[in-house]
Amino acid sequence: MRLTFFLSGLSALLLHLGAARAEEPPAERILEMAVYTAGRPAEAAVSRARRELTVNGRAGLVQTPPIEEYAPPALQLLAAYGRGLDEAKARAVSASKGAIVLVQDAGADPGYANLRRMQTVVAALADETGGCPWDESTRQVYSREAWRAARVAGWEGPLPDAEKHYVVHYYRTPDGRHRVVTLGLEKFGVPDLVIQDAPPQHSQHANTAIKAVAQLLVEGASLVPGQPMAVKTHAIRHAGARAAFLRPIEFTVDLVPARPEEGDPPNRLLALRFGRYPGKTDAERLAAAGPDLENAQMVADGDADLEAARVRVQSRLPDVAERYRRAPPAKAKLTVKSAFRAPDGRVEWMWVGVTAWKGPALTGTLLNTPFWVPALKAGDTVTVAQGDIAEYLLKIGDAPQEGGESDAILRQRREAPGTEESGGRQAPPP
Repeated sequence: MRLTFFLSGLSALLLHLGAARAEEPPAERILEMAVYTAGRPAEAAVSRARRELTVNGRAGLVQTPPIEEYAPPALQLLAAYGRGLDEAKARAVSASKGAIVLVQDAGADPGYANLRRMQTVVAALADETGGCPWDESTRQVYSREAWRAARVAGWEGPLPDAEKHYVVHYYRTPDGRHRVVTLGLEKFGVPDLVIQDAPPQHSQHANTAIKAVAQLLVEGASLVPGQPMAVKTHAIRHAGARAAFLRPIEFTVDLVPARPEEGDPPNRLLALRFGRYPGKTDAERLAAAGPDLENAQMVADGDADLEAARVRVQSRLPDVAERYRRAPPAKAKLTVKSAFRAPDGRVEWMWVGVTAWKGPALTGTLLNTPFWVPALKAGDTVTVAQGDIAEYLLKIGDAPQEGGESDAILRQRREAPGTEESGGRQAPPP
């Protein structure tokens, strides 16, 4: 937390709260958010936020530090830190002259009422000032629209869609591991999660495991020391979060305290270990857990909605191909969902990370673990025909990602797993 500019004020706040609630354990969960503004914030807006952040005697700090002490991310970093920001908004954020910083001791916060209140206050403050919200725990800047969609509108009563409140960092470490770690779960008073080695071909499985565990922990799942966690996605109570899993997923995982590494959040950290699966290393055991973590949905052959979406996608592909080829390789990311035919004739739709598109053929890396195509595995280099593509996801530079129509259709059928005997299988987006 960047609290150096008002440490004395925060100390006074915590001392006041400790005196008021001496019978409770010391407060450990501090919420810190901000709104970046074009100019120096008006005192009226700051005063209003102070009033709205004080409920039932629980005070909050609202301060306006010099921008040098609470600087926004530089423009070149906003591609990673920005959410819902077009180029103009990103430039405006990086040139901000003011910041309104909100800090509150969330305490026990049953039903996450204090968290919801702060996020709503931040949304109103951003609307009033024309600024952009910042979440210190995830290190992200949002457009006003993206903040409201993710942080205000995404709740179902007291239940959040946890994935909209944390961010996942995935990177290669100096010793060669591919590490996955969350930032932002501290807002809910639960540990952040890490998988110490998730090679690229299994990164989707790692993300599925983290998403399921995080949602269940945020919803109050209890952990028994020394006992594995039995994860069942159909037990998720938030309907929208449950719908993100295209089939009921069950797996067993050990959650063990982990030592933080550079860049990790200032929060407790639990490592997901797949010790119940065979393998000598973390990466091998994650690979063995892959079939249990495969987030796929069975659909009927000839599904009218998906076929209509496929026709629309095919009509767009020439334009997609031209823009992908024109874009600098470092700025363009393209994944496509293509048909793969199993020996028994069934069709398995899987995602491919495209590395080259020449004529009607696309070459790339298979991102899913096949169920019915034994000759393939996640991580293989494959070539697919443009005519076999049913969906795409394209991201060029700072522009919003486009595509994903078929996945949206499948998500809307959240409680309907499809028809298995038809043999059609849809893998989720990477």
